Amino acid sequence: IERSLPVVDVHEKQGELVLQDVPAGSVNRDPPQLTPTVPQDKSVALDISRQAWLVSRNPKHYAVQLIGVADEKRVIKFIRDNKLVNEAAYFRSVKWNKAWYSAVLGDYSSIRGAERARKKLPATLKKQAPWSRSFKSIQKEMIKR
Repeated sequence: IERSLPVVDVHEKQGELVLQDVPAGSVNRDPPQLTPTVPQDKSVALDISRQAWLVSRNPKHYAVQLIGVADEKRVIKFIRDNKLVNEAAYFRSVKWNKAWYSAVLGDYSSIRGAERARKKLPATLKKQAPWSRSFKSIQKEMIKR
């Protein structure tokens, strides 16, 4: 049985990610092309995966969220200090009406895979109380910003 899933277009508008339903039959199979924005603050990481990578993930897959903080420089420092530059990604959302930055690790096809990876994390990362979450929830949270 072939199932048709709802299709959503992701694009950038005035520096914000926008999700928009796409009518059946007009689906563009190419990945979204987001215009990278160069931050004013040079200390902001351009070498760490961000929203574009997270949006391109299968919403049915899972990641391990490592940390959530109110300061972008702090999440970048966390990723660099733990030598996760080529493995982790971070994104901006809104929590308590303020900017919130979360770092996530991996792309696992099941919650079980994400949980196995979470349990194998070094103690330095475990002390942050990491948790497994779906890319669907991450993508939804990114849009709310």
